[in-house]
Order: sequence, then structure tokens, then C-alpha cells
Amino acid sequence: MEYCKNVIICLLLLYAPLCCRAQFNPVDVKQQYPPEVQVINCLEETLLNELGNVETDWNTGEDIDKYFDEFGLKPGLAWCSIFVMWVYKSCDVENNGTPWSPSWFIKPYTFYHKDQLCLNMITPKFGDVFGIYFRNLGRVAHVGFIYRWIPNSKWCLTIEGNVIGSRGIEGVHMVMRLKSEVYIAARYIQ
Repeated sequence: MEYCKNVIICLLLLYAPLCCRAQFNPVDVKQQYPPEVQVINCLEETLLNELGNVETDWNTGEDIDKYFDEFGLKPGLAWCSIFVMWVYKSCDVENNGTPWSPSWFIKPYTFYHKDQLCLNMITPKFGDVFGIYFRNLGRVAHVGFIYRWIPNSKWCLTIEGNVIGSRGIEGVHMVMRLKSEVYIAARYIQ
């Protein structure tokens, strides 16, 4: 009986914020927060809403094509960087990103580089763009968003487009990555 009571309490604590959120007018809530907090809230809402969008064919699909359409691009390209562009545009975040993954990592935005200790004084955080280096290409060839940089852990949680999920389907997924996989990171939200 005690176990059931604890489970019910945990469920109430977990789902109460979701139920209560519907009682507030989003316009009023947005007006209460400074612009940088509004951007963070927009990013989180947008990223979480896109989770589960999957391809139905090679680098295309009903849920995926909107990312290409936004920039006048033809579906079928690798789209991890296009996804990052789309999310930032949806939240009015100025950036220098293009469909080419390395374009995200220029000065003064790059603050973390796996091989340059002097750049690693700032810890990656939610909303930062990270890149993964592909040795066979000799460059960053995949990008995504840091969702959580877990303290005192070798793991981080990311949200990425054009990545294989737990069921083997490419799409927008949350991924638990080793921090050592993060080769470089850039911050476009201060």
C-alpha cells in the first residue's frame, strides 16, 4: 500500500506542471520574462516538440521536409545542420550557421574545443551547438544541440536531427553521448 501511495505522489509531482501549464496564457507568461529567458524557453519548447520527427525515406519525410522548405532547400541532403538552423530561426536566434556543419564553429562563438585546453574554460550548456569530428572526412560532419551537460559525469544529453534513434530510425532524437564525443561547441545565446 505504501508503495502505491509513493508511486501516485511521484506521478502527481511529475505531471502536475504539465496540467497547470494549460491554465496560463502563454502571452502573459512571456511578458514576465526577459528576452534571453524567452529565447531559452522557446528553444526548449521547440526542441521537445520536434522530438520523434522521423524520416520516411533517405533524408526526407513529411515531418522532415519542413526544415528544408524553410530555407528553400531540396530534401535529400544531410540535414543535421539544417535542423539547427530551423530551430534557431524559429526562436529568432541570430547565427552564422549554414547547411555545412563546420560553419557553426567560428570566432567569437566557439568556446569549446576538445584539443585546445585554453578554450575549455566554459562548460557547454543548454542551447549550445556541438560538433562531432569525423576522422574519415577530416572535419566536423555532424551538429546538434546540447540539452544537458551532466555535472560530475562523462555523459551529456543532446537533441539532434538526422541521427539514428533507439529504434534504428533516423530523425530528431534525444541522445545520451559521451562528453568525449563532443569535439567542438559554439554559443549563440548569451
